[in-house]
Formats: sequence, C-alpha cells, structure tokens
Amino acid sequence: MGNGKIAKGKIEIRDNRNGMDLERIKKGWLTISRSIKRKMKENDELTPKFNRLPLGDKGLGRLSAQRLGNFFSVVTKQEGTKEELSVDIDWSLFQGDVTLSQVDIHVETNSVSDKNTKKSYTKITILDLKNLDDWRSNKYIDEFEKNLSKIVSPFDISKKFIIKAKVGQRDLEFPEIENQMLKSAPANYELILHKESLEIKGAYRIEFFGLNIKDRLQEFVELYKDKLQINSIEYLTEGNFVFKFTKNIMLCDIGNLNLEYHPGIFTGKLFDFSLDAKLFKKLSNIGIYQNYENLSEFRKYIKENAGVKIYRDNFRVFPYGEKGHTMGFDWLGFSESFTSGKYTDLKSGNVVGYIKLTGLENKKLKELTSREGLIDDYYSRAFFNICRFAVKEINENRNLLNTMYASYMKEKNASKEAQSDQLPSHQEAKQDIIEAAENSSNVANEVSEYKEQVLNITQDIEKTRNRLMLSKNITKEQRDDIADLINEIKNKATKIEDLFNSVINSFQKIEKIKGSAVSLVEQIELSMSQVQEVMELAGLGITAESLTHELYTLINNSKSDIQNSRKYFNKYYEVDDQMEFYFQSITVRLDSLRKQITHLSPGFKSVRTKKQTIGLKQLVEEHFTFYKDRANRSEINLINVNPDGDFSIYANKGSMIQVLDNLFSNSEYWLNHAYDNKLIEEKNFFIEVSPNGFIYVWDSGIGISRNIEERIFEPFITSRLEGRGLGLYIITRLLLNNGCTIRLMEVKNNKGNKYKMEIDLTNVLVEG
Repeated sequence: MGNGKIAKGKIEIRDNRNGMDLERIKKGWLTISRSIKRKMKENDELTPKFNRLPLGDKGLGRLSAQRLGNFFSVVTKQEGTKEELSVDIDWSLFQGDVTLSQVDIHVETNSVSDKNTKKSYTKITILDLKNLDDWRSNKYIDEFEKNLSKIVSPFDISKKFIIKAKVGQRDLEFPEIENQMLKSAPANYELILHKESLEIKGAYRIEFFGLNIKDRLQEFVELYKDKLQINSIEYLTEGNFVFKFTKNIMLCDIGNLNLEYHPGIFTGKLFDFSLDAKLFKKLSNIGIYQNYENLSEFRKYIKENAGVKIYRDNFRVFPYGEKGHTMGFDWLGFSESFTSGKYTDLKSGNVVGYIKLTGLENKKLKELTSREGLIDDYYSRAFFNICRFAVKEINENRNLLNTMYASYMKEKNASKEAQSDQLPSHQEAKQDIIEAAENSSNVANEVSEYKEQVLNITQDIEKTRNRLMLSKNITKEQRDDIADLINEIKNKATKIEDLFNSVINSFQKIEKIKGSAVSLVEQIELSMSQVQEVMELAGLGITAESLTHELYTLINNSKSDIQNSRKYFNKYYEVDDQMEFYFQSITVRLDSLRKQITHLSPGFKSVRTKKQTIGLKQLVEEHFTFYKDRANRSEINLINVNPDGDFSIYANKGSMIQVLDNLFSNSEYWLNHAYDNKLIEEKNFFIEVSPNGFIYVWDSGIGISRNIEERIFEPFITSRLEGRGLGLYIITRLLLNNGCTIRLMEVKNNKGNKYKMEIDLTNVLVEG
C-alpha cells in the first residue's frame, strides 16, 4: 500500500462498461451525495454501451467500501482515450476530527498501449480487509455466493450482464435456469402490458391433464370444440404443447385500475411445474429430467427457484419472490388459493417466473432507498393490480380447461358409476381410489414376476424331460410315464399363465379407471369450492333477513319513544322550535331507514315464492325513487326512456326488484370507473319499458369487455379484481325461476363493445 503497510487480503472488482472521465470522477464520484446517474434519469439519458437507465442515484454507495477494507483504489478508462485515471483513498486519513476537505485526493493519469485505446473499464481494489477470517470460512463464502447470485436474473432474458467471481482458488457458481427445464413445465404463461391493453398467453402440455389422456384427447377436443373456440383456446396437433390461448384485455375493462397511473410497458413469464412422482418418472424416461437423479432432487430444485421475481434491466428488485420473506415471496397472492381459490389455481410452491421491467419504460415505478421494494404509490398499486389481475385470468383459464375435461370424463364414465349404502367423503374417495390403484399396480407387478417364474419352471421341466428321454438307464415304460406327468404339469402351468394374464388385465383396467375416477372427484371438489362462495353470500342473506326484522322492531319502538318524548316536552316545557326540528329530523331519518329496509323485504324467503301482478311502470318508478339519492351522490343521471311505457306481469316482485338492483349496482361501479379514468364525460343509467313485454337496460359507460361478453351470465366471471362474478348469474337464475330471460344484445357503442341488456318478460305477461 502507499503508506508502507503490508496489506492483508484484497478484493478486486472489474467491469468492461463505460468508465469515467476526470469530470465525472471529481464532480460525481468524489462528491458525496452527488450522482450523475440522477441527472441521467431525469433526462431519460441511457448508458452508451448497453442502452439502459443507470441504477442507483443517491451518491452514497461508494462509501460502503470502507466497511470492507482500509485502502481503496480505482482505475478507470473510457473508450477511445489513450489514458487511464487512477484514484487512491486511505480511509485511515479520515479518522479523528478531520473534515473531508482537509484530506487531499490525487487523480493520476497513466498512458495505455494503442491496442487498449478502444477498451473501456473500471477496476476497484480494496486492500487490507476487515474481518479477514470471514473470507476463509466456507460457510461465509457459500452465503456470499448465494447472495451474489440473486443480484442478476438466472433466466435467459438478457445476456448483456454476466458475473464472474472467485474467492481464493474457488470459482463461484451462478447457476442459470435452463430453457429446456422451463419448457418442460406442464403449463407456462406470458403477460405483456401494452399502453392500452394487457395481453396474456398460455400453453399447456398434455401432462397438465394427467398421464393417460393421449387416446382421449381428440375425442375431448371434438366434443368441446365450440366452447374451446369461444374462449380462444386453440388445439395444437404438433409440438410439445396440446393447447394454447391468447387474451387481449383493454385496460379500461379492468376494475380497480386507475388508467392515469400507467406503470409502463413490461413483460413477464410464469412456469407452473408438477411435483407428481409418476409425472416425474415419465418425463425422466424420455430424457427431460435426466439431470436429476431422483424426485427429491427435482423437488428441491423447484423449491429453491420457486417464486416470481422482478427484474429491472436484468437486476433484481427485492424482496419480490424472495423465499422466506413474509410478504415478498407471494406478492401475487398464489397462497389465497388454499382458502378461497380453486384446486386448479396456481400455487406459490410450484411456480417459477419473473416480471421484466426496464429503467426507461418503468421509470414511474420507484424503489425504496433501502432497495427493499417499490414505493407504495398509485403507479406501484396499478402495477400490482395488473399483475394480480393477470393471475386471476390465468386461473380462470386453467379452471375452464379442467372443468371441461372433468365434465368430459364424467360423461364418459357416467354408466360406470357405482353406489354403496354409505358413500365416503370426496377427499376420502379420491384417496381410496389412488391407494387402491397403486396397490393393484403393485400386485400386478408381483403377479408378472410369478408368471415369469412359472414360465422358467416350465422351461426347466422341458429341459429335464429331454435329458431323461435320452438316458439309457430308463425303460420305455418309465419314459412314457414321465412324459405323461410332464405334460400334465405343462397343462397346469399353461392354465396358471392364463390366470396370471387375466389378473394382470384386470389390474390394468383398474389403473385406467383411476384417472377417470380421480377426475370425477376433482370435479366434485371444484363444484364444492364454487358452492362455498355461494354459501357465503347465502349466509349474509340470512343475517340480513334476521337483522331486518330486528330493525323494524327497533324503528317502530324508536318512533313511539319520539312521539312520547315530544308530548312530554310540549306538556311540561315551553314550545321550542329547535327541539321540534330535532324531533322531526329524527322521525324523517327513521322513516328513511324503514324505507331502505322495506326495499329488502320482498327478496326474503317468506315472500320470495309469492307471485303477484306487477305493473312495470310503477316498478321502474319505485326503483328510480329508491336510488335517487344514491345516484345523485355519484352524479349518475337516472333516465326513464319511455316513462309512459307500461305492461303488467305475474311474477315475484322481490325477484324483479333484485334484478333491477343488481343491474344498477353493476352500472354504478363501471360508470364510476370509466368516469374516473376520463373515458366518458357523463354518467347515465337508462331503463326503457317496451309495451310488448320487454325491458331494456343500459348505461353510458364503455360497455362489456369483449374478453368476457360470451360468458357474462356464467358464475364467477368478472373483470373486477376483487369481484365475485355472481351478480349477472343471479339475475339470470331469478328471471328463469319466473319464466323470464335476459340477454346481451348485439348492438355496440362507440367503443365497439356490446352494452345493452334485453329482459324478456313475454312469458309472464298479464293480458288486458
């Protein structure tokens, strides 16, 4: 070292990037809390060599070097220059009562050879290391290697930045995730955020559905080709994948998303792996998992790499996807599937993936100064909402495919369903089926072994007979007796062999049935998970019904108390206008509350089965009157297109009220969403009563997303991130129960979306 001391240990860091000139060293590198990177970011100035925005802009990172060693040296050169610059810093000079300006730092200039003129580089050397014993510990080096490997992406998303490191004689390893490994995932997905839309792509291998479906696949596709086509799912006859899909969703169709805060264009990929033992064995046999000695090693590999990481210009943004981090690891909410999701949903322990950001496109997504996450603001919330919405859409697609295939298997095996006096639970049945099939498979293998043994014994007997026949010590009579005995043994062996073949065939049938039976049980599991959501709503309904009766009693008692209080006050005290105002105000509020509760009552069990004659003109007027204050608060105009239009129907009034309520609530949400995002100028809700038995309902919003327009009346279909997707489905069921229907008309608005609902009440018209 320059002070004559003997250095103990050295850290050397080199790169072949841009290098620094004298001005950058003085004004940027040697000036605390001043960073040229900050100015580059403000001006969207990219680095000349790799065209990216620089990372870090606080101008403090260089000070961390003093924690590693006592002496610091920098040698740097820019491309096209014939000189390199060097700076030496002895941190011991800054100890004690010394200001930074009192320590002289010299920048030296050294000439380079002509062959190095075109090169650019920076080399940092840290000498006289602190905590030198740590660098001699394998445990410490292992941890250093692990942490260093997290900095850059192990995926093949960019080969521009490569890390090579060595500690002593040990070369550190930074494993990459091989493309062949990723392509072996039973399902993979890609999301691409554009300026105005979100594009989601997916591809499924045959293993996504199970092990033994190849022979059934063509029949399945033929049976469900229309539904596959409606949902943009394409059947592939060549390559490793059997299905693929593409969804293009306009950002304005995504609920809970403020379009003003676009996070910038980005891409991402998710790979969903199966940890099933039989699938691993199958893929190992065809060479896909040949790098793994056994299932445990493969599962360990997936576990170590599980999680969806975020990278900006190929550098990791922590803590997203970080194992062991409570909030960061499952930032996309995969674990919610264990409580409220479907069994087909993506699971955090099975998914390996990444989101790829760039400094320029995603500059609005700012990181905390600790580099431990994105700053919580409107841009980051929009980013997270979009990513979680993409996962929701992916799960819906997975669920759709599994549901269709489970339905196909159910229809195919309907005639084979068996019944017993006491049926086990679906979980027990599934486990019993799997265990029985596995046991039968084991027995079949044992039977096959016994069969081989019988064949060997038969062959040995034949050989013995031939040798005996050639023996000169045996008479002809004895030969004949032996021949008869051996033939009898051979006949019995043949029967045993036939019996073994029959047993093996039976066990093979059991193995085939297992797949169908498990699919059926999984369909039951899916149905039960959907029923659970409906039961939650039913529970709320029961609570609301009970609460309504209690509120009626409380309101009536309160009104009675108010009347008695008024009489008492007027009797014993002078008339007070202010007190009278309070009495009237409380009475009006109680009447208003009773009105709200009265609106709920027709939908309760005690009256919802009753039918009566209902005038549509009066029903619509009551609906507008009830929602008038709420609509005014949201600045929604309620417009009765044909106020004189009228006809009567014979139906349940509570159901009809619920239908109009749900339609208004749905419009209210999307009108507010469109208006807040400046997609519309005014919020209008329209109802038109046609004298011929039809009602038309629409609004001035952006219309129904083309992505779901064919399925909006199915359960659990929604474009809202937190929505249940049951509102329009409930409307459909309520109308069907009354002999009526609803449809989305073909007419489109100026956004190119369908938007108008037609309710057909012709079957319940009251003549005259």
